[in-house]
Amino acid sequence: MNRGGFTLLEVLIATAVVSLLAVLVIGFLTDTFVNRVYKTAESDMLAEAQLALNRLEKDIRHASNVDEQNRWPDSNAPDDNDPYSWQSDEDTLILASPAVDSDNSFVYRDPFAYLTYKDNLIYFTENDVLYRRTLAADVTGNDAETTCPEDDSTSCPGDIELATGVNTFRLRYFDAEDNEVPPSQARSVQATLQLKREVYGRTLDVEYEIRSVFRNE
Repeated sequence: MNRGGFTLLEVLIATAVVSLLAVLVIGFLTDTFVNRVYKTAESDMLAEAQLALNRLEKDIRHASNVDEQNRWPDSNAPDDNDPYSWQSDEDTLILASPAVDSDNSFVYRDPFAYLTYKDNLIYFTENDVLYRRTLAADVTGNDAETTCPEDDSTSCPGDIELATGVNTFRLRYFDAEDNEVPPSQARSVQATLQLKREVYGRTLDVEYEIRSVFRNE
């Protein structure tokens, strides 16, 4: 006689089916969540790389040229004993950018020849971080301020942190004929930035690249 209940076997089968479905659903939801986290992380990394190199691209367009080494002394230069030890190369860029006053007007060293004083804007990496340092021209009226590492930022503004998790920051220099040349001969600069991070056990990496030409002066 059927009493309207379930046999032990039926209960066991139902429990097994429900458990299997629960595992499948949880697995699906977990995979969906993790994949969404990966995509969000990659999107954030790419946006960070784009913002960093867009800042660099703007600085290149406003700069006059690449300096082989810094033209203004830096007490936080790579060599503690040489305040002029910054060097433009494949992973360090020293831009000569016109100094401006508080009205955003050029500070001229020769107004008749339209020659301006130049600040140095230095792009470099340290401990997987891309930084922008300013070495301000030591002249009256210059609105720029020299920056320094965060540890010393009580005495001066801190260097601007542009990107973290930097795996590669690569620079190439080209002349007007599109030949690759030493930094001091460049009319344009190509910069490639690759970021890499560990997210939920997976290594994610993104890459962004720009190329920009200097202003005329």
